[in-house]
Amino acid sequence: MKVSAKYGKGEAMEVEYDFAGTLDEMCELFGDEVVLSNARANMVVGLQGVMRTAMASVSETKNEKNEVVQTGKTITVKDLRDTAKKWKPGVKKATKTPQQKILDQYQALDADTRAALLAEISSS
Repeated sequence: MKVSAKYGKGEAMEVEYDFAGTLDEMCELFGDEVVLSNARANMVVGLQGVMRTAMASVSETKNEKNEVVQTGKTITVKDLRDTAKKWKPGVKKATKTPQQKILDQYQALDADTRAALLAEISSS
């Protein structure tokens, strides 16, 4: 598997690393304890992300200008526990590129806003 890393403003560098192709191979290569420890740590981070998303969905919303505004509401511990109980770890999906995210946002705009945005970009 290719793994890339970047430090500061430098360019990303890439190495090949054998993480194995199956769970059994991974346990053979690294040991059961290491695989379990890393899986658990990754799942904790995943659940924390779900919890943060739940907290933000209650405390923030977007106004008519698509700006994030605070609602003044907070999530309860009970609601957060219910969210956690429903969560199951899954297979990580490929993330969108910054360009795809921009395109998705652009496509969500109405025709007049798109035209105004294109005119603004063209005049820059």
